[in-house]
Amino acid sequence: MSPVNASVSVVAMQCDLRADEPIQENPEVSRYIQSPIKSQVFNAYFYGTHDMSRNTTAIEIKQHQEAIREITMNVPERRNALSIVMLNELKDAFSSTDNSTRVIVLSAAGSIFCAGGDLQELGRGEESDLQMDVAIGEVIEEIRNLPVPVIAAVEGACIGAGVDLLLACDLRVVAEDAYLEIPAVRLGLLYNPAGINRMHQRIGSTAVTRLLLLGDRVAARDAYHLGIISHLTSSGTSRTLAMTLASELCKGNAAAIDATKAYLRALENGNVNVQAWERTRRQLLGLKDRLKAVEERRKNTGGQKKKSPSE
Repeated sequence: MSPVNASVSVVAMQCDLRADEPIQENPEVSRYIQSPIKSQVFNAYFYGTHDMSRNTTAIEIKQHQEAIREITMNVPERRNALSIVMLNELKDAFSSTDNSTRVIVLSAAGSIFCAGGDLQELGRGEESDLQMDVAIGEVIEEIRNLPVPVIAAVEGACIGAGVDLLLACDLRVVAEDAYLEIPAVRLGLLYNPAGINRMHQRIGSTAVTRLLLLGDRVAARDAYHLGIISHLTSSGTSRTLAMTLASELCKGNAAAIDATKAYLRALENGNVNVQAWERTRRQLLGLKDRLKAVEERRKNTGGQKKKSPSE
């Protein structure tokens, strides 16, 4: 399907685009892409289609030293749009994580992190759109239910469902010239309600309202101040910083990290049993690894046990 003459798409549906009408000639679309910035967003969002005849996989998996697994969305020529193929591969990659992995880094090949849902597979009717929603939700649930931390490394645009995917990660490292955008309202759409609920749980009302109600792009620095992302870094260094953070996490106590992630997950879902978690904390307090870590901390900070008067 030629991008210029695409007729089966969300834009076509919401802007009443005729089957034989080029996208750019439609007045609703023209108003959206009249500025260079909006044109760039439009191109990333709508031209990020996935060629189903592509022989290679849509993602790449690497197992690094220090028990770090890196999952890379690897369709840069399609701006890493989320096709059903890619979403299924992402789900399998996260679900197949074994006990040898301590941290996962989610990155993307090319200059754009993710152009959102694959428009070649969307806009064909209610069933195809709902199938995409389900597939995205399944990937996000895999990420959130993992016992190990997941770190996202973002360069360039992160659009639509790509933002949903980003927010599923525990730590979000974003380059300073990157941006986030969910243009659903500009296309006459209500974004996936399940996705809105997930975002509201993770980043709160103010940030979600900015992203969804205005539908404009949010620069990385603004996203940082809104608490949407955890780390802001210079252009081209997001993966490097994400790998550094992953290495630091690998040095920590696995049981404590896993328990902390699980508690935060329960807190977001509003189903915290404080007494049960207090029992978990007491178990960790008595572990030899914890006592060893405290002793090492004492040595590194120059602290010493006070002598009793009899010593």
